[in-house]
Amino acid sequence: MTTPSSTDTINADELPGREKTRIDGGPIGIAVLDDYQHAARSLADWSSLKPWASITIFHDHLAEADAVAARLKPFDVVCVMRERTPLTRDILERLPSLKLIASTAPRNASIDTETADRQGIKVVHTGYTSAPTIELTWALILGSARHIASEGGSLRRGGWQQSVGDDLSGKTLAVLGLGNVGREVARIGVAFGMNVIAWSENLTPERAIAAGAEFVSKEPPYPEPKNKGLGRSRRTVPDEIDGPFDQYLSRSDCHRVRLG
Repeated sequence: MTTPSSTDTINADELPGREKTRIDGGPIGIAVLDDYQHAARSLADWSSLKPWASITIFHDHLAEADAVAARLKPFDVVCVMRERTPLTRDILERLPSLKLIASTAPRNASIDTETADRQGIKVVHTGYTSAPTIELTWALILGSARHIASEGGSLRRGGWQQSVGDDLSGKTLAVLGLGNVGREVARIGVAFGMNVIAWSENLTPERAIAAGAEFVSKEPPYPEPKNKGLGRSRRTVPDEIDGPFDQYLSRSDCHRVRLG
């Protein structure tokens, strides 16, 4: 695997701060979007494509549809990160050269697949593992409960402990969205000795029990909150719902983690 050299990085669109990395090769043009973490170059052996393709990795993000369409017009292939730059009908219809869209994760709701299919653009996806999301969820919960960021900052400034952290054992973990990620989050909560309750639009009591959770309804009667609630919500769940989660998430001592 190659590493970037100083000649790989140039100004994109000749605008200050808009950088891109270019790997020269064959005639097929490949664009990689939204690599603002500068991670794409190290995640694949792009050099293996050099006999057939030239790759441009964009490290900035463009929000305006006109700018996105202008940037992508010369390319045959576009690689997108899930749900970063939308590829809408308006954009796709202005990309006559585009033949392939490659997206991270098995699904990407920000790609207009109907328009892509109508224009003969093939859409393919990579594999996906939910482990990083589950681990990050618990990093955020533990960081919030134990005030890790503020306590670490205090120590670096020469201070000492400023607060008392919260135990998780015996607390309530409220999981909104008990899907593939939510189930594993719930199981870890059980391992911490937490009381886990869950609600999803299509959740059944049996599926909740299998994940170590208690199914709660949006309709009364609601279970009484046990100590402090820790909430985890997903994008597909409304911000406000009638039911026990309002009891937890509206409390001043509730730690709320929202992913997505």
